[in-house]
Amino acid sequence: MLSKPASECSAPEVHHVPVANLPNGTARGVTRRGWLATAGAVFATACSPAVAPAPATAPSAGNAAAPPAWQAEWDELVKAARQEGKLVLVTSVGESLRNAALAFEQAFPGIVVEHTGLNASNFVPRMLQERKGGVYSYDILLQTTTSVWRLLRPEGALDPVKPLIVRPDATDDTGWRDGFKDGFLDKAKEECYAFVVEKSQLLWVNTDMVSPNEITKPGDLLNPKWKGKVVAPDVRAGGSGYTTTALRLALGDEGFKQFFTQQEPRVSRDLRQMTEWMARGIGAIGVGAVQPPLLREFLDQGVGKNLKYLEVDRLDYTSSGSQGSTIFKVNRSPHPNAAKLFINWLLTREGQTLWTKLTEQNSRRTDVDPFNANGLPSRGKTYVNIDTEEMLDEVNRTAEVAKAMG
Repeated sequence: MLSKPASECSAPEVHHVPVANLPNGTARGVTRRGWLATAGAVFATACSPAVAPAPATAPSAGNAAAPPAWQAEWDELVKAARQEGKLVLVTSVGESLRNAALAFEQAFPGIVVEHTGLNASNFVPRMLQERKGGVYSYDILLQTTTSVWRLLRPEGALDPVKPLIVRPDATDDTGWRDGFKDGFLDKAKEECYAFVVEKSQLLWVNTDMVSPNEITKPGDLLNPKWKGKVVAPDVRAGGSGYTTTALRLALGDEGFKQFFTQQEPRVSRDLRQMTEWMARGIGAIGVGAVQPPLLREFLDQGVGKNLKYLEVDRLDYTSSGSQGSTIFKVNRSPHPNAAKLFINWLLTREGQTLWTKLTEQNSRRTDVDPFNANGLPSRGKTYVNIDTEEMLDEVNRTAEVAKAMG
């Protein structure tokens, strides 16, 4: 593996992070000082040398190893990005994502991250409205694919990501689960890149209300006894397309309609709200309603400990993550060098170690330890990769069925 450039792995500095940009507390109630200590520790681990220390007697200048061919280009990119001085990054909602975004500031002092946390279904319409007014504010989107492909792609608002990935340690097949190319979700294999792999973990139950053996197959969700006791995403919300599509494929169109009409689930477009409903016992069964990183906040408060994930055949799927861990490069971005730098940094082992640990996700990189091994797809089992472009027709079909329900 390539060694880390000195420009990236200098000791973390605190003074460059503007106070206004620091989180008031992470999802676990961490203070600003605590966040910096945590991020600094992760940074130090990610940037620790992977090779033996240099010998006590340094080689002569004439025998010194030549820098790798890509190093000069990389150093120029870092310099150009620092001259721009800013990266405007949009992620899904979550304090952990904000903290991970700030880790890029630590890796490259002098570049300030302007972070916006909104789910794609809420953010994309706002971005389109701004562009109609001639405002081009954003550099990188880390989002789920459906709303981006439906709304931004037709407007020519995206640049391909593939030409921007130039670090050889980022593109090395041996560093990625199923190879580097498998991370591209679009048919052309160049527009967007997924760096996280996640098993959906759709079905959660409150064990005070539901015995795990009462739900062993998707059709059990249609039992009349669960009427009014289920929490689920709003089927009319575009951002819930993956979850609702997986449910439709598992139940069939008619079963899907029955679930949302006859079972009268409590629905929301807010992931945090649904997770809280389940944690506080408002719902007995959650389908796509519990996000483990958000649940941890409530577990730390002493609530939600009776929630249990159930793995039901044909209901779970694999994706690039519920937090929207798919890279899109915005067309006409104001900070193109910082955007390119961020993409390459994020896909290296060092970037992935920081990002996935702070966001509590599983990296697709084979040299980064998974945060949650239970959230990895099981070897030898076939899953539908729900957020590929090939699945977009199924997601669109779900939207049509939902519209017909009124």
